[in-house]
Amino acid sequence: MLVVALTVVANAVEENYERGYDEYTTWAVFATLMALVHLFPLVWKRDPRRAWDVVAIATGGLVFYWVAIVLPFVGSGTSFAQTLAVALACGHCWVLPGRR
Repeated sequence: MLVVALTVVANAVEENYERGYDEYTTWAVFATLMALVHLFPLVWKRDPRRAWDVVAIATGGLVFYWVAIVLPFVGSGTSFAQTLAVALACGHCWVLPGRR
């Protein structure tokens, strides 16, 4: 839940008269969708390996977003929330049952 919350808040909060959802809409929506995928194991109980595969791909997408969009502006306040969201996503992927 924190991955989703931090990603949404970081893209929705205005900083220096800019918001992520306004400035880089496609990337912000992409990051939000990748964060939402981390809720997938809550509804998919049949095959933990499949759930892990889906979450691992979403985590990779979040890491790519972080490198492409967040890292160049790492000094801003919202980038801390996004960095924390990506770190939590990596941690979630690491401890999720079904890891290969």
